[in-house]
Amino acid sequence: MSSVEISDQLRRVNDRLDSVNQHLTNLKENDSNHTEGIKSLFVALKGNDLNGGKGFIFAVSKLVEKMEETEMKMLLIEHELGAYKWTVKGLAVSFISGITGFMFWFFTNAGKIHN
Repeated sequence: MSSVEISDQLRRVNDRLDSVNQHLTNLKENDSNHTEGIKSLFVALKGNDLNGGKGFIFAVSKLVEKMEETEMKMLLIEHELGAYKWTVKGLAVSFISGITGFMFWFFTNAGKIHN
């Protein structure tokens, strides 16, 4: 091999090493960017000292608790309304029965009262 060929090969190897080195530098920059992004997402999800650890996960868990509490209250209200509904129906039937009984008594005994 001649010295020209050797220097040409060395130049190509150096160019290739420079390309690999640039690629590794870009990977390190991307890695640090992704690491910062992941840290930001983690803080948003979990929270930090500034917001007392009340991140997105805390907010969602509080909403779930409130939703379950509201569902329980709704079930209690439905149960109570059912009891009131039966009471009102019973009173309405009693009232209608009383009026019907009074009318029956009045019309059957109307002739006896006037005589």
